[in-house]
Amino acid sequence: MVFEAHKGRHVQHKIYVITLPRAEHRQQAVRTQLEALDVPFTFVEGVDGAALERPPAGYRGRLRRLFYGKDLTAGEIGCFLSHRAALEQFLAEPEPYGVICEDDVTFCGDTAAVVEDIVSQGLDFDLVRMTASDKIARSRKKWHVMDLSGRYALYRMLDLPCGGWAYLVSRQGAQRLLDASRSFWMPFDTLLAMAWHSGVDAYHLLPSPILHEGTETLIGTGRFECRRPSGLAGAVYRLSRPCYKGYEALSRLAMATRYALTDRRRRSS
Repeated sequence: MVFEAHKGRHVQHKIYVITLPRAEHRQQAVRTQLEALDVPFTFVEGVDGAALERPPAGYRGRLRRLFYGKDLTAGEIGCFLSHRAALEQFLAEPEPYGVICEDDVTFCGDTAAVVEDIVSQGLDFDLVRMTASDKIARSRKKWHVMDLSGRYALYRMLDLPCGGWAYLVSRQGAQRLLDASRSFWMPFDTLLAMAWHSGVDAYHLLPSPILHEGTETLIGTGRFECRRPSGLAGAVYRLSRPCYKGYEALSRLAMATRYALTDRRRRSS
């Protein structure tokens, strides 16, 4: 399916909206919003995980089961591949920055302005996450980096925020995410949070200028169902899970240290 791009006014970014061909009502809702904002945007045809006959190359099901006790759902795999396709399309075009989002979001009227404000700051960023749940927004596991115009500010988030509904990437950041996604065992929003794995320099924008309204998911809710393996697989999982959580905690500490040093150098320069 070929989608026609909307040129919009001249800005330093373009918005890439991931959608499935059957989601025509979502496409129309997003198109109406973005045409009103008059920013460049295009739709990216996503991957319907339910239509996959077998797991894709690069999916490490054995690692997934070892660390999490269950496979990714077909919808999660499709979502992962869809975000990868959006990053590839962004890199195939000339824009210096791209906003990757899903088709069930709502854009605040100042979305384009705050994106342009971020890119004008001279930050050598890879990724800025632009949506956050109420829980993440209230989290104390973050520190303030800089104020932006209006009500916005950039933060470093030490928690592992979920949700990959919308994020701003530089070309370097998109390439790093693509490189890290060649082999995967996690949902895409988890990859966004695993900066120690991808190597991205990531920030979080608060409050969120792009809202996720909790519309009916096309991925499915199987991700949140608690299914634990039994027998020998269950015994292995009970040993491997705490080991992985320990690795994750140490990696998060290393990530926080790297961010703190980066921010200190920026403030002193």
